[in-house]
Amino acid sequence: MKKLILTSLLALLWNITILHAQCNLTWGTINFEDSYTTAFVEIDSNSIWQIGPPNKTLFTTAFSAPNTIVTDTLNPYPINDTSSFILKQIVSGQLDWVMQNWGAYIAGVDGYYFINSDTLTDYLQIEFSPDNGLRWFNLTKDSILSDTIQQHYWTWENNNNDLALSGSSSGWQYFHFTTHQLMLTFDVHECDTVLYRFTFISDSIQSNKDGLMFDNLNLIDYAESITNLPANLFQSQAYPNPAKSQIIIDFDNDDYQDFELEVFNALGLLIYSEKNIRGNRIELNLSDFPQGAYYYNLRQTESGKWSKGKFVRTE
Repeated sequence: MKKLILTSLLALLWNITILHAQCNLTWGTINFEDSYTTAFVEIDSNSIWQIGPPNKTLFTTAFSAPNTIVTDTLNPYPINDTSSFILKQIVSGQLDWVMQNWGAYIAGVDGYYFINSDTLTDYLQIEFSPDNGLRWFNLTKDSILSDTIQQHYWTWENNNNDLALSGSSSGWQYFHFTTHQLMLTFDVHECDTVLYRFTFISDSIQSNKDGLMFDNLNLIDYAESITNLPANLFQSQAYPNPAKSQIIIDFDNDDYQDFELEVFNALGLLIYSEKNIRGNRIELNLSDFPQGAYYYNLRQTESGKWSKGKFVRTE
């Protein structure tokens, strides 16, 4: 079971105290609306990637308006072009302590993409750097990483458990990938800077298509498979995940106490709350929830014990 102990997003949204090394952690969802979150995004000087409101044939609105990062806000993407942007992740200030005491760590990126390109000829590639750009490893091709590392240390998930790196996504789609084992394999430590480079590559055929957009990106940073929890934590799990109509949250409640539930959207806004919860299962109706990522905070009323997690609502 995945158990959230620290994320760059939730560290500030829910006032989780960083107990060890102080890092300049990424704050909140990167929705490209303010200069602070976009400080963790670097665009190559000659790149066609731009931040702003999209005004193209199919790309007419961001996932969360007005801004997104897109292969040119106005024009079709050009032929024979290679353009990149980089996400910078500051590794959790508790990584070394987590590995010594709990033994499992997760890191990665999630968010939303919209692609409109030539099938199989214009495409996205994603690279990972464990050392602030000194080395790069291609995560979307087998040619750089060996089959063993590719299969064991890299996972990609979206609504169909497979990312359409080219062609058309027919609207905004959720994606999620993890690089936790890569970070451990390359001996990444707390407060190190790791990079994710997103590169869109076009061929010599002019198709006048819109290209690619990303929005509401989150840099993920948490632990899983915790066997010995601190006294103020308890385990919970949300499933199915992603979900369309209903999410179930199972949690430990050996003492049969009352619980309180709070659900936040990707911007950190409280969108649902419930009190006086009994038992050890919550069945949450998602029919009024817009498509997107959500974070829940589950707290035992008397003892103050808590649990946190994440789920995604799809259309």
